[in-house]
Amino acid sequence: MLKVCLSGPFKAAADGAASVLISAATIRELLRELVKQYPGMQNQLDD
Repeated sequence: MLKVCLSGPFKAAADGAASVLISAATIRELLRELVKQYPGMQNQLDD
């Protein structure tokens, strides 16, 4: 389990959460899980 600290537009996309816990073995999995839990992050990651 990884603790991901969020700020700026990522924090806003995560409903104001300063951090989230994600279970992932790779960066790719981590990003997929973030978007799965918080679809609003997709736009931020695409930029």
